[in-house]
Amino acid sequence: MDFYLSSSHIDWVCYHKLNILGIKGLQNRLSFIAKSQEIFSMLLMILILSSCQHATQKDVLLSAAQRAKSEKKYDAALNLYSQVLHNNPNDFDALMDAGDVCLALGQAGESIGFFERAASLDTEFHAKQKLGKAYLLTYKSKEAQTTFQSILKNQPNDKDALNGLAVSYDQQGDHKAAQKQYHQILQQDPNDILIKSNLGLSLAFSGDYDRSLALLEPIGLADWATKQQRHNLALAYTVANKRDKAQSLLDADKIL
Repeated sequence: MDFYLSSSHIDWVCYHKLNILGIKGLQNRLSFIAKSQEIFSMLLMILILSSCQHATQKDVLLSAAQRAKSEKKYDAALNLYSQVLHNNPNDFDALMDAGDVCLALGQAGESIGFFERAASLDTEFHAKQKLGKAYLLTYKSKEAQTTFQSILKNQPNDKDALNGLAVSYDQQGDHKAAQKQYHQILQQDPNDILIKSNLGLSLAFSGDYDRSLALLEPIGLADWATKQQRHNLALAYTVANKRDKAQSLLDADKIL
């Protein structure tokens, strides 16, 4: 059965249980974390419901953080995950979620600390994948290269790691090494649009304009092309000194 709670309908027993569970001060702590009355109300409802189910402080904070994240209230979510990690610094899921929230906020640099800690706990390389991508977003190319290579030692055909390694090479100007990685992926999946796009840009940056455009034009000019795919083609046109074609693509996106 669905039910709804408001502050005027809360059973006094729930408040009593807050004291019994030793989380009497959590309501006040959450009020400082919350950025708005709406967020605070959400946290309070979770706090009260959880207290009736004998939840811990960590459970309450995690529930509120996950809900804030799902509702794209990323600032509140990050504050809550930080509270969890203050007392539980090795909570893998909280570390990963906090890193993801940082990325959603456009704070790739701040995500690195969370993913580095998570990677030290992870035996399945999921955290290292995220860490490598965060390194790429902050142009820490050498660190990204090392991270993806460590994954490939154990999983030599991992597509995401191969692509990440290739991008790290491109960022460092080693386009030949990058293109070798892209071709390795395309041997597994010849129709991978993302890898074709990355290979096309790598070819453009290395001066091989004809092969670059042969890859990128069928993608960037297609009816189904995404904005990013059109902009990849525009970038290749610019590098190839075809600025009129690049500008036409960009102008078309302004109209769409």
